Amino acid sequence: MADLLAEESEEYQQVLRQHLKDGYPFPQARAAAFSFCSPKTDPELLSQPNNTLGIEYLKAIKKQNSPVTPVTIKRMGSGYHEAVISSDQPMASATAIRAVLENRTVDDFKESNLLLASQIPPAALNLARTRLPLTADDFSALLSFRFLELDRQRTPLETFLDVSPELAKRISRQILDFSLIFSRIQNLKTRQYTYTRISRSLFHILLDMTEADAVRRKTNGYVSYVRILGFRRESAPLLGAIKKASALPLITKTADASKMLSEHTFSDFQKDLYCSHLYQAVYQAKTGQALPNEYTHSVIIR
Repeated sequence: MADLLAEESEEYQQVLRQHLKDGYPFPQARAAAFSFCSPKTDPELLSQPNNTLGIEYLKAIKKQNSPVTPVTIKRMGSGYHEAVISSDQPMASATAIRAVLENRTVDDFKESNLLLASQIPPAALNLARTRLPLTADDFSALLSFRFLELDRQRTPLETFLDVSPELAKRISRQILDFSLIFSRIQNLKTRQYTYTRISRSLFHILLDMTEADAVRRKTNGYVSYVRILGFRRESAPLLGAIKKASALPLITKTADASKMLSEHTFSDFQKDLYCSHLYQAVYQAKTGQALPNEYTHSVIIR
Protein backbone atom coordinates (compact mmCIF):
# COMPACT_ATOMS: atom_id res chain seq x y z
CA MET A 1 0.00 0.00 0.00
CA ALA A 2 2.82 2.39 0.86
CA ASP A 3 4.55 1.69 -2.45
CA LEU A 4 1.44 2.53 -4.47
CA LEU A 5 0.59 5.61 -2.42
CA ALA A 6 4.18 6.87 -2.51
CA GLU A 7 4.38 6.64 -6.30
CA GLU A 8 0.79 7.78 -7.08
CA SER A 9 0.55 6.56 -10.64
CA GLU A 10 -1.30 8.62 -13.24
CA GLU A 11 -4.15 6.11 -13.09
CA TYR A 12 -4.41 6.51 -9.31
CA GLN A 13 -4.35 10.31 -9.55
CA GLN A 14 -7.08 10.36 -12.20
CA VAL A 15 -9.44 8.19 -10.14
CA LEU A 16 -8.66 10.20 -7.00
CA ARG A 17 -9.37 13.52 -8.73
CA GLN A 18 -12.64 12.20 -10.15
CA HIS A 19 -13.92 11.06 -6.76
CA LEU A 20 -12.92 14.37 -5.16
CA LYS A 21 -14.76 16.16 -7.97
CA ASP A 22 -17.81 14.00 -7.23
CA GLY A 23 -17.81 15.30 -3.66
CA TYR A 24 -16.18 12.41 -1.82
CA PRO A 25 -14.18 13.30 1.34
CA PHE A 26 -10.45 12.78 0.74
CA PRO A 27 -10.15 9.58 2.88
CA GLN A 28 -12.98 7.92 0.96
CA ALA A 29 -11.71 9.17 -2.41
CA ARG A 30 -8.24 7.80 -1.62
CA ALA A 31 -9.64 4.42 -0.57
CA ALA A 32 -11.70 4.23 -3.76
CA ALA A 33 -8.70 5.12 -5.94
CA PHE A 34 -6.57 2.57 -4.13
CA SER A 35 -9.20 -0.17 -4.60
CA PHE A 36 -9.34 0.61 -8.32
CA CYS A 37 -5.56 0.29 -8.71
CA SER A 38 -5.05 -2.60 -6.29
CA PRO A 39 -8.31 -4.59 -6.13
CA LYS A 40 -6.72 -7.53 -4.26
CA THR A 41 -5.74 -5.41 -1.23
CA ASP A 42 -8.30 -4.66 1.48
CA PRO A 43 -9.02 -0.89 1.31
CA GLU A 44 -10.43 -1.04 4.86
CA LEU A 45 -6.83 -0.93 6.06
CA LEU A 46 -6.89 2.75 5.10
CA SER A 47 -9.83 3.45 7.39
CA GLN A 48 -7.85 2.83 10.59
CA PRO A 49 -5.88 5.88 11.81
CA ASN A 50 -2.96 3.82 13.14
CA ASN A 51 -2.63 2.07 9.79
CA THR A 52 -2.75 5.38 7.97
CA LEU A 53 0.05 6.75 10.16
CA GLY A 54 2.11 3.59 9.65
CA ILE A 55 1.71 3.87 5.89
CA GLU A 56 2.90 7.49 6.01
CA TYR A 57 6.04 6.37 7.87
CA LEU A 58 6.65 3.71 5.22
CA LYS A 59 6.16 6.26 2.43
CA ALA A 60 8.67 8.62 4.06
CA ILE A 61 11.21 5.81 4.47
CA LYS A 62 10.80 4.89 0.81
CA LYS A 63 10.98 8.46 -0.53
CA GLN A 64 14.11 9.28 1.46
CA ASN A 65 15.81 5.95 0.69
CA SER A 66 16.26 5.59 4.43
CA PRO A 67 18.10 2.54 5.86
CA VAL A 68 15.50 2.37 8.65
CA THR A 69 13.87 -1.07 8.96
CA PRO A 70 10.21 -0.63 9.90
CA VAL A 71 8.60 -2.92 12.48
CA THR A 72 4.83 -3.13 12.93
CA ILE A 73 3.24 -3.24 16.39
CA LYS A 74 -0.33 -4.45 16.70
CA ARG A 75 -2.69 -2.07 18.46
CA MET A 76 -4.03 -3.63 21.66
CA GLY A 77 -6.88 -2.69 24.02
CA SER A 78 -9.58 -0.15 23.17
CA GLY A 79 -10.21 1.08 19.66
CA TYR A 80 -8.80 4.37 18.40
CA HIS A 81 -12.10 6.25 18.70
CA GLU A 82 -13.29 4.62 21.94
CA ALA A 83 -14.30 7.58 24.13
CA VAL A 84 -14.73 5.83 27.50
CA ILE A 85 -12.20 4.12 29.77
CA SER A 86 -13.45 0.60 30.34
CA SER A 87 -12.47 -1.53 33.32
CA ASP A 88 -12.24 -4.63 31.14
CA GLN A 89 -9.77 -3.01 28.71
CA PRO A 90 -6.23 -2.71 30.09
CA MET A 91 -5.22 -0.13 27.47
CA ALA A 92 -7.56 2.82 26.97
CA SER A 93 -7.54 4.93 23.82
CA ALA A 94 -5.85 8.34 23.82
CA THR A 95 -9.29 9.79 23.04
CA ALA A 96 -10.73 8.37 26.28
CA ILE A 97 -7.74 9.50 28.36
CA ARG A 98 -7.96 13.02 26.95
CA ALA A 99 -11.69 13.09 27.71
CA VAL A 100 -10.98 12.41 31.40
CA LEU A 101 -8.18 14.99 31.54
CA GLU A 102 -10.12 17.70 29.72
CA ASN A 103 -13.32 17.31 31.74
CA ARG A 104 -11.83 17.62 35.20
CA THR A 105 -10.28 20.22 37.45
CA VAL A 106 -7.40 19.85 39.87
CA ASP A 107 -10.00 19.68 42.68
CA ASP A 108 -11.68 16.55 41.36
CA PHE A 109 -8.43 14.80 40.52
CA LYS A 110 -9.03 12.02 43.10
CA GLU A 111 -11.98 10.74 41.11
CA SER A 112 -10.24 10.92 37.75
CA ASN A 113 -7.09 9.48 39.34
CA LEU A 114 -8.90 6.16 39.81
CA LEU A 115 -9.59 6.03 36.08
CA LEU A 116 -6.14 7.14 34.96
CA ALA A 117 -3.88 5.29 37.41
CA SER A 118 -3.85 2.07 35.38
CA GLN A 119 -3.67 3.80 32.01
CA ILE A 120 -0.77 6.28 32.06
CA PRO A 121 2.78 6.20 33.53
CA PRO A 122 3.29 7.48 37.10
CA ALA A 123 5.31 10.48 35.88
CA ALA A 124 2.47 11.58 33.62
CA LEU A 125 -0.02 11.00 36.43
CA ASN A 126 2.03 13.22 38.74
CA LEU A 127 2.15 15.94 36.10
CA ALA A 128 -1.62 15.78 35.69
CA ARG A 129 -2.04 16.55 39.39
CA THR A 130 -0.66 20.05 38.93
CA ARG A 131 -1.11 20.85 35.23
CA LEU A 132 -4.45 21.30 33.51
CA PRO A 133 -4.43 20.50 29.78
CA LEU A 134 -5.16 23.05 27.10
CA THR A 135 -7.73 22.32 24.42
CA ALA A 136 -8.23 23.85 20.98
CA ASP A 137 -11.01 26.06 22.32
CA ASP A 138 -8.57 27.75 24.72
CA PHE A 139 -7.02 29.42 21.65
CA SER A 140 -10.33 30.76 20.30
CA ALA A 141 -9.85 34.40 21.29
CA LEU A 142 -6.34 34.47 19.79
CA LEU A 143 -7.60 32.97 16.54
CA SER A 144 -10.40 35.57 16.33
CA PHE A 145 -7.85 38.35 16.86
CA ARG A 146 -5.57 36.78 14.23
CA PHE A 147 -8.39 36.77 11.67
CA LEU A 148 -9.16 40.43 12.36
CA GLU A 149 -5.51 41.39 11.92
CA LEU A 150 -5.11 39.43 8.68
CA ASP A 151 -8.31 40.97 7.32
CA ARG A 152 -7.12 44.47 8.26
CA GLN A 153 -3.77 43.80 6.56
CA ARG A 154 -5.51 42.31 3.50
CA THR A 155 -3.45 39.11 3.83
CA PRO A 156 -4.95 36.28 1.70
CA LEU A 157 -5.81 33.26 3.85
CA GLU A 158 -4.68 30.89 1.11
CA THR A 159 -1.14 32.09 1.89
CA PHE A 160 -1.17 29.61 4.77
CA LEU A 161 -0.45 25.90 4.68
CA ASP A 162 -3.39 23.60 3.83
CA VAL A 163 -5.76 26.52 3.16
CA SER A 164 -7.19 26.15 -0.35
CA PRO A 165 -8.83 29.12 -2.12
CA GLU A 166 -12.27 27.56 -1.54
CA LEU A 167 -11.61 26.97 2.17
CA ALA A 168 -10.22 30.52 2.45
CA LYS A 169 -13.52 31.90 1.11
CA ARG A 170 -15.52 29.84 3.59
CA ILE A 171 -13.36 31.07 6.49
CA SER A 172 -13.54 34.69 5.29
CA ARG A 173 -17.35 34.63 5.40
CA GLN A 174 -17.15 33.69 9.09
CA ILE A 175 -14.37 36.01 10.26
CA LEU A 176 -16.75 38.08 12.40
CA ASP A 177 -18.26 34.98 13.96
CA PHE A 178 -16.34 35.07 17.26
CA SER A 179 -17.21 31.52 18.26
CA LEU A 180 -15.12 28.82 19.89
CA ILE A 181 -12.75 26.93 17.59
CA PHE A 182 -14.81 23.73 17.88
CA SER A 183 -17.90 25.61 16.64
CA ARG A 184 -15.90 27.24 13.85
CA ILE A 185 -14.73 23.85 12.63
CA GLN A 186 -18.24 22.39 12.77
CA ASN A 187 -19.56 25.33 10.72
CA LEU A 188 -16.77 24.99 8.15
CA LYS A 189 -16.85 21.21 7.84
CA THR A 190 -18.14 19.70 4.60
CA ARG A 191 -17.86 16.35 2.86
CA GLN A 192 -14.73 17.65 1.15
CA TYR A 193 -13.13 19.26 4.21
CA THR A 194 -12.88 16.97 7.21
CA TYR A 195 -12.76 18.11 10.84
CA THR A 196 -9.06 17.25 11.04
CA ARG A 197 -8.20 19.14 7.84
CA ILE A 198 -9.99 22.30 8.97
CA SER A 199 -8.53 22.13 12.47
CA ARG A 200 -5.04 21.84 11.00
CA SER A 201 -5.68 24.75 8.63
CA LEU A 202 -6.94 27.06 11.38
CA PHE A 203 -3.91 26.41 13.55
CA HIS A 204 -1.58 26.93 10.59
CA ILE A 205 -3.15 30.38 10.27
CA LEU A 206 -2.82 31.07 13.98
CA LEU A 207 0.81 29.93 14.08
CA ASP A 208 1.80 31.73 10.84
CA MET A 209 2.73 28.53 9.00
CA THR A 210 2.72 29.52 5.34
CA GLU A 211 2.68 27.41 2.22
CA ALA A 212 5.96 29.02 1.11
CA ASP A 213 7.65 28.06 4.39
CA ALA A 214 6.43 24.47 4.03
CA VAL A 215 7.79 24.20 0.48
CA ARG A 216 11.15 25.61 1.56
CA ARG A 217 11.40 23.23 4.52
CA LYS A 218 10.48 20.27 2.34
CA THR A 219 13.15 21.26 -0.21
CA ASN A 220 15.73 21.40 2.60
CA GLY A 221 14.81 17.99 3.94
CA TYR A 222 12.45 19.31 6.66
CA VAL A 223 15.02 19.25 9.48
CA SER A 224 17.59 22.08 9.55
CA TYR A 225 18.71 21.94 13.19
CA VAL A 226 18.47 19.77 16.30
CA ARG A 227 17.56 21.19 19.67
CA ILE A 228 18.68 19.29 22.77
CA LEU A 229 16.00 19.39 25.47
CA GLY A 230 17.72 17.15 28.01
CA PHE A 231 20.11 14.27 28.60
CA ARG A 232 21.50 12.05 31.35
CA ARG A 233 24.68 13.26 32.93
CA GLU A 234 26.53 10.02 32.11
CA SER A 235 25.59 10.49 28.44
CA ALA A 236 27.45 13.79 28.09
CA PRO A 237 30.33 12.14 26.12
CA LEU A 238 27.76 10.79 23.64
CA LEU A 239 26.32 14.27 23.19
CA GLY A 240 29.80 15.57 22.42
CA ALA A 241 30.33 12.82 19.85
CA ILE A 242 27.00 13.62 18.19
CA LYS A 243 27.95 17.29 17.94
CA LYS A 244 31.16 16.39 16.11
CA ALA A 245 29.51 13.91 13.74
CA SER A 246 26.20 15.64 13.03
CA ALA A 247 25.65 17.47 9.75
CA LEU A 248 23.07 19.62 11.52
CA PRO A 249 23.76 22.26 14.17
CA LEU A 250 22.90 21.11 17.70
CA ILE A 251 21.40 23.81 19.89
CA THR A 252 21.70 23.42 23.65
CA LYS A 253 21.34 27.10 24.55
CA THR A 254 18.55 29.15 22.98
CA ALA A 255 20.53 32.39 23.08
CA ASP A 256 23.26 30.87 20.88
CA ALA A 257 20.91 29.95 18.03
CA SER A 258 21.31 33.23 16.10
CA LYS A 259 25.08 32.62 15.81
CA MET A 260 24.73 28.99 14.73
CA LEU A 261 21.91 29.13 12.17
CA SER A 262 21.44 30.63 8.73
CA GLU A 263 18.89 33.39 8.22
CA HIS A 264 16.09 31.07 7.05
CA THR A 265 16.88 28.41 9.63
CA PHE A 266 16.92 30.97 12.43
CA SER A 267 13.54 32.20 11.21
CA ASP A 268 12.24 28.63 11.52
CA PHE A 269 13.73 28.41 15.01
CA GLN A 270 12.02 31.63 16.03
CA LYS A 271 8.69 30.28 14.80
CA ASP A 272 9.18 27.22 17.00
CA LEU A 273 9.79 29.49 19.99
CA TYR A 274 6.73 31.55 19.04
CA CYS A 275 4.53 28.43 19.17
CA SER A 276 5.92 27.51 22.57
CA HIS A 277 5.47 31.01 23.99
CA LEU A 278 1.92 31.18 22.62
CA TYR A 279 1.13 27.98 24.51
CA GLN A 280 2.66 29.40 27.69
CA ALA A 281 0.65 32.62 27.39
CA VAL A 282 -2.65 30.77 26.96
CA TYR A 283 -1.78 28.36 29.78
CA GLN A 284 -1.06 31.19 32.23
CA ALA A 285 -4.25 33.00 31.21
CA LYS A 286 -6.27 29.85 31.87
CA THR A 287 -4.62 28.64 35.08
CA GLY A 288 -2.78 31.60 36.56
CA GLN A 289 0.38 29.46 36.65
CA ALA A 290 3.46 30.80 34.86
CA LEU A 291 5.69 28.45 32.88
CA PRO A 292 9.39 29.11 32.18
CA ASN A 293 9.87 30.66 28.74
CA GLU A 294 12.23 29.25 26.13
CA TYR A 295 15.04 31.62 27.15
CA THR A 296 14.92 30.82 30.87
CA HIS A 297 14.17 27.09 30.61
CA SER A 298 17.51 25.30 30.84
CA VAL A 299 18.42 21.96 29.30
CA ILE A 300 17.32 19.19 31.68
CA ILE A 301 20.25 17.15 33.02
CA ARG A 302 19.46 14.08 35.10
